Amino acid sequence: MPVSTFVEIDSLSSIPILTHPRDINKWKIALIDHLVLLDCSAIIDGFDVEPFRMAHPHGNARPTLPTPSEGFAKKPPPHLANGQEVSRWYQWRSRELTAQRSILSSLSPQLRQELSNNHSAKGMWDYLLLKFAPSPERGQDLETKLSELTIPPLPTPEQMNLHLKKFAKIWEEMMDLDPSLDPDERISKFVFTLPEEGPLKELVKRFEKLDSRRQTWGMLMGMWKEAMGATRRFQGDGVDITEGEGGAGEVTDTEEAEIGTETGTTTIEAGGEA
Repeated sequence: MPVSTFVEIDSLSSIPILTHPRDINKWKIALIDHLVLLDCSAIIDGFDVEPFRMAHPHGNARPTLPTPSEGFAKKPPPHLANGQEVSRWYQWRSRELTAQRSILSSLSPQLRQELSNNHSAKGMWDYLLLKFAPSPERGQDLETKLSELTIPPLPTPEQMNLHLKKFAKIWEEMMDLDPSLDPDERISKFVFTLPEEGPLKELVKRFEKLDSRRQTWGMLMGMWKEAMGATRRFQGDGVDITEGEGGAGEVTDTEEAEIGTETGTTTIEAGGEA
């Protein structure tokens, strides 16, 4: 196997599989690095186009034969004058196919299927960047989902766990849309989804009375976990779920660290571990 083939395979393995919008930035950087290594990056930039392409209303948008139904050009155009032009065309075709192969090999099966009718690497690249581009509409949709997220004033442990999972999914999508979001904003957005009365409101009050340095996401999740456990043990006995054993405000710094989680998604199974 030629050395260049080894380089291509090794470089290709470093590209993460693109599945979700959160992967797009890492995928873009890795793919560009890979194509630069193979001297093919100008293909997706749009600067390395099919040489000797004849003007045609359908042919100028992509490196294909004159009509879209004929797909990607497998042979050089018949009008090429000499062997040098033919050789130059085949060199371009090799770069084009390398770029296409690199893109398709780093996509999920669903995305590969979406690109099945796209015959140029540049077209694939543009489609994916447009598909995963942030949009004001998406941000507004997430804010709407957050405003509609509710939980009963006297929830069961299962309802508390489901509420946290739904919030975590919305927050993850918000971070995908805007990675610069302040992690502390996660706390305020989560509190916003809680009822204005009942034991969860009291839990929030207890949290807000803590020293500001202890008002962290890990601490809040520790109190949430304790409230879930108290609800499971004493549900129906009229016990304040914000107290638990020793009170939710008594989560230690060690417990907070174990609950972990100033970043990433937190899911707590009812009565279980974070």
